Amino acid sequence: MAFPKSAAGDVQKNDGRRGAVLVELVVTFALVGLLLSLAWPNWRGKTSRGGLIASAVMTEGFLREARLLARKNGLDVAVEVNRDRRRLTAANGVLALPGDVALVYDSAIGCGGRLLFHADGTSCGGLLHLKGPNYAAAIRIEGATGDVRFAR
Repeated sequence: MAFPKSAAGDVQKNDGRRGAVLVELVVTFALVGLLLSLAWPNWRGKTSRGGLIASAVMTEGFLREARLLARKNGLDVAVEVNRDRRRLTAANGVLALPGDVALVYDSAIGCGGRLLFHADGTSCGGLLHLKGPNYAAAIRIEGATGDVRFAR
């Protein structure tokens, strides 16, 4: 077997290091893959601050639409707040929130835990909380005016 020669004419020998670089790369990629597989479930399932704010803005729009529907049709519109399924349901449709966003409705005294928009534009009022893994937002529903506002 002939060995390749360098420019100076010296014979170059394979000292066994040729495959070591490939093995080192395979081990490195295997370790990176293992670390990513352990960390990925924590990254992919969390709603970011921007995602939570987007959910709050969508919820605000959904509630405003329910109020508008009550005024337009001259009928009361009830909004069901389902904490377990993280959904709002009304005559104008269903709004589902991300799975890691908790939904809590604090109704005004005497409203029986319901969110109701009356035909004259008023409502029961209350505060709707959206709580994510690291952030929270609130939507205030004014009783006397029925106004829906993103609180924070």
